[in-house]
Amino acid sequence: MIADEVRPRQRYLRSANVEQEASFGVEDYIPTGRALEVLHRVARTLHAGPESRAWSLTGPYGSGKSSFALFLHALLGPANGGRQAVAAATLRRIDSNLAGQLSDRREELGAVHQGFLRAAATAQAEPALDTILRALTRAVSDYYRAATPPQVVRHARAQAARDKTPRALAVLVEVLADQAPLVITLDEFGKNLEHFAADPTNGDLYVL
Repeated sequence: MIADEVRPRQRYLRSANVEQEASFGVEDYIPTGRALEVLHRVARTLHAGPESRAWSLTGPYGSGKSSFALFLHALLGPANGGRQAVAAATLRRIDSNLAGQLSDRREELGAVHQGFLRAAATAQAEPALDTILRALTRAVSDYYRAATPPQVVRHARAQAARDKTPRALAVLVEVLADQAPLVITLDEFGKNLEHFAADPTNGDLYVL
């Protein structure tokens, strides 16, 4: 019987949550053709230039969008965390050229050891600005860990939390991008759209 030959990995019978990276089994992740295509696009844009660096991944529930986002964050994470090495080894086994490109880009961007600032949040029925601010706040905590963030980062973060305006958020993004390469992942973005449709006066969807 097929059940005797094929067994799904139990870890992927449940949905992934981009805000719970520690529970993601990066060692079990198998990059699909679609995932590799997106990674190629990401690798091509990790350099100075006018290319767009925004992507929207759509698909039915359970198609692996959140798992891919977590794998991408592992690839772009700190080299001393172990998870980055596992993710890189997985990619190298499947596409060594792509793995080499991403490694070269990390070096060119000065992100070999600490990696990227990785901002991730699962949207709720809330303004997009709130979701993005939550993601950026978490990115700062994860990136600096026990260290104290630079004063300019602390100031911009406090300003954005206090004002909650698109401009204050943009300043925070600019400040963070001066510290390290920045990747922002918003999961379940449809909930932001639903909130905006129900109350267009509460929050600016076009803050993106």
